[in-house]
Amino acid sequence: LFEDGDSVCFLGDSITAGFGSSFEKVACPEKDEWYVEDNSLTYGNLICGQFDANCTTIAWSGKGLYVNSPTAGTNETMYSYYRSTTGAGAAPYATDWELARGNPSAVVINLGTNDWGHNHDTGPAWEAAFSATLVSFMRNLTHWHQNPHLPIFAGVGPLTQRPAKAIQVAVARFNVEGGNATFLNLDTGMGGDGCFGHPSPSGHRALASLATPQIARVMGW
Repeated sequence: LFEDGDSVCFLGDSITAGFGSSFEKVACPEKDEWYVEDNSLTYGNLICGQFDANCTTIAWSGKGLYVNSPTAGTNETMYSYYRSTTGAGAAPYATDWELARGNPSAVVINLGTNDWGHNHDTGPAWEAAFSATLVSFMRNLTHWHQNPHLPIFAGVGPLTQRPAKAIQVAVARFNVEGGNATFLNLDTGMGGDGCFGHPSPSGHRALASLATPQIARVMGW
């Protein structure tokens, strides 16, 4: 299915990182949140396994694309952290990774859950700003990876569908510019069936099953 070197980069927040993924909800521990995160169980890892692809995950709990959750720790969004060699530092992060040295075959973005959560005032101006930020980010992805036709999948779900309209607007605008973006439906209908309101192992399997044919259809895999 893949030639040597093909890979998929997954960019996201706690869902993509695998927070809460270690147990079904009925078996979740009441505390020790660190104990329930396992990236090997995530939809991204499962998708890469399905395609026998190299998989890169860049994810940080609480992060958004336009604005973070109050629990994110710093003000830097995932837009900033994508190029970081470390999660934090004196700068407070280092953007010296040469991205063009490891170009992915596709990038999957799943951001917006934290942007639309936590009592943020998400009116029309907010949606417009989020869409503009996503267009800018996708534009930079093609520049950083030196591939103007880089396939980008902009996902929404599974915890909320509220960002869907703004993401669809951004995808349409980016494609008018000549980009290669696809709206990725990640609404499994299962919500946060795992620990601390996040997808469980079965939830991530459902995500992978939903996303895999959408990605395969666009990529020809």
